[in-house]
Amino acid sequence: MALMRIALGAEADVVSGEELGDAKKSILDKIEGNKPSEKRFIARKLSGSGVSTGTGGFVVELYPVGPAAGRAWNLTQIVVVGPDDHTAQSGVSVSWYLGDSSNVGLGQCIRPAMTAPSNYEFSKDVIWMDTNEQLFAVIYGATAGTQFTLMALARDFRQCDVYEQRI
Repeated sequence: MALMRIALGAEADVVSGEELGDAKKSILDKIEGNKPSEKRFIARKLSGSGVSTGTGGFVVELYPVGPAAGRAWNLTQIVVVGPDDHTAQSGVSVSWYLGDSSNVGLGQCIRPAMTAPSNYEFSKDVIWMDTNEQLFAVIYGATAGTQFTLMALARDFRQCDVYEQRI
């Protein structure tokens, strides 16, 4: 900050734009809740399993069901395996959904027609889950009695950090 004297005896403070920006940032950082969390995200692992009935498709829900209030999850990876992690399940199709498992609709589909076993990684910050959403899969074409295990990885953020793009 510079002090400037005017010929008439008045004084005025002159501040650069950078100094004003630094002062604003300092003030905003002191306001509680305005700073991003120290730990940017919490890694979450979701999982679920089910046994095929052999008729039509069946739903497998992943748990925990969804983020707690005030949190948002960024889905990064989904995995499906049959009775083991290396034997291909002929004719099986696994479609992944994000929404309400009791009311399945194509608008909820985030990854259709995966084979088993398989793995898919989403680009960072593409698929988000809010508190009222659930991750689940519908499995078609499986032989009766075949066990399937589904897993997913998610990054858990404070919802305010996501909405204000501070992640």
